[in-house]
Amino acid sequence: MKNIDYSVNLKLARNDKNFRRGAVNEGELQGQTLKTFDEGELQILEDVDKTLRQAGINIGDDFTAGITRAKQTDQTISRGHQFLRQDQPLPKYGGYSDYRVPGGLSYHEDVVYYPQKLPFGLRLPGNYTKHYENELDNIIYHTRYQMRHGANPNQKILSIDEIQSDYHQYINKIDPKRQKIVNPFGSEVEFFSSNRKLEELLAEMKKISDKGRAMTQEDRTRFYKIRDDFEEVKKNTLNLSNMVQRNLENAQDTNPFLPLYGKENWGMHAIKNTIKEAIKRGDTDWVVINPVERLHHAKRTRYLGDMEFYGNRAGKAGFKNYGRDDDVVKKVDDSDTPIEGNTDYKKEATIPNMMKKLAKQYNSEAKTIEVAKSDVTKPFKVVKDPGKTPDQWMLSKDARSEHIAAFRTKAEADAYAELNVGKVEFIEQGDPRLYYQAFGIRISPEMKTQPFKAYQSGGLVVNIFA
Repeated sequence: MKNIDYSVNLKLARNDKNFRRGAVNEGELQGQTLKTFDEGELQILEDVDKTLRQAGINIGDDFTAGITRAKQTDQTISRGHQFLRQDQPLPKYGGYSDYRVPGGLSYHEDVVYYPQKLPFGLRLPGNYTKHYENELDNIIYHTRYQMRHGANPNQKILSIDEIQSDYHQYINKIDPKRQKIVNPFGSEVEFFSSNRKLEELLAEMKKISDKGRAMTQEDRTRFYKIRDDFEEVKKNTLNLSNMVQRNLENAQDTNPFLPLYGKENWGMHAIKNTIKEAIKRGDTDWVVINPVERLHHAKRTRYLGDMEFYGNRAGKAGFKNYGRDDDVVKKVDDSDTPIEGNTDYKKEATIPNMMKKLAKQYNSEAKTIEVAKSDVTKPFKVVKDPGKTPDQWMLSKDARSEHIAAFRTKAEADAYAELNVGKVEFIEQGDPRLYYQAFGIRISPEMKTQPFKAYQSGGLVVNIFA
């Protein structure tokens, strides 16, 4: 009996190509063309004002002051719009400020999906892929990240804001024990293997029947045995092929299957894939995961799952004496339920732990490093204070501040700040206020030359790293 290896190649969609939506800098203006004052109209008003005054006609200072204010407003809006348009349009969720740390050099979204049709005509329903519904089929997970500077201005860092699998999140909700999962891949191999067996049996029966009158009693006995085998294989194959008729979108007793089950599998795949993308860019030195105290717990509901998955800046799954009394919750039957006690500040979080394992395999290192909040070459920052944070996070006011944008001149920063929440501060390279801490993994030479190991489970092989 032969062992059959069924390989599945996943595909990556970089939605800076596939999913651009025209949102710019936190989603303001949504790519619209800004209508400001017409320069000719303002010039006419100025000429009228000058002519009347020269003729000795007093029209009041309010009129002149109004023209001046209009010109200043026009200049501010025009300049602000220009600044907001200075980046290329962001991918789909780039404008969701609560879902990313601002200030990156560039923002990206990657989507990993199974690019072929699932076996037997099965299809993943839309409610399993809510973020990119109707855009791609069979999405396994997506990653959102930004490029940043490090403590060294020549150092480039890829900082991950989020890794999420809508499919697995939904499956865990409706079938947490995976008792109704249909895995069509192994069945497909069995199905086509059975078909090949049927073809072989038919060919052998035909060979015997072609003998005609020359057929011996031994041939007849052999023919009937083969026919019985054929009917048995055919019966089982037809039962199996009924999968073609099953529509998982409407079936009540089945759930669709995608590879990389569990955070340990799709999470590790995402880290490897992000490292691979960083290597492709050619100038990236580290990949970090943005800590929950800067993003997930700072801006959104404080889920225990986020803390345990992403971790804090030290790579841990909690802070000391931080938990229920600090509004940390978990999902129970679609409800946010306060956790019992506190988070485990000694436990390693999932993603940092994966980084440590990869570091050992590829002669690298995984640790907490300094990451620039914004472009270190642009010293005028538009700074926002997100407000008070729990004492257990041990963040000073400067440490918890965010850089909404950075500019080379104060005039540019002032113009931007007039249209946005924040104040302008001069923060040069090397200033401690310019950096935040995040846990990450260094990209080693071995990672650039050695392929990542494939994931394998239940006869299904996934290898996008070859």
